[in-house]
Amino acid sequence: MKFRHLLFLPILASTPTHAADTDRMMRDFAWEKRVLLIIAPHERRTDYRQQVMHIEAVGAGLRERDMTVIEAFADGRVFIDGQALDTKSASFYRRFGVDLDQFRAILVGKDGTVKLDRNDPVTSDDLFTLIDSMPMRRLEMQRND
Repeated sequence: MKFRHLLFLPILASTPTHAADTDRMMRDFAWEKRVLLIIAPHERRTDYRQQVMHIEAVGAGLRERDMTVIEAFADGRVFIDGQALDTKSASFYRRFGVDLDQFRAILVGKDGTVKLDRNDPVTSDDLFTLIDSMPMRRLEMQRND
């Protein structure tokens, strides 16, 4: 997938690269990053590929909204912004209640709560509209004006 080769250098600089578990990793992101978690059985799955296509072209929009993308697969692999982690995906499946054969797109806000949980791909327009309507994001946009 082309997505794996994209570099989000500002995001990677603050990404925990060897988090011991999902809970710790998500705590590390709290108040710093919004997380788009893509959970899929494998990369060949159509809904996974559609989700990746929706976000491949909007790297600047992800960075602008302080977002990081985590991909977790049923075979245990986990990637943060395209970089492989030593962390196993089973903890993501457990924490978010996902079956191994399911696709899920989950948005976790900076406050650590789930803002969106879908079993079908979310478009970048829908994702950004939701994020931009959040009070914390509105404050961020006001500060940047």
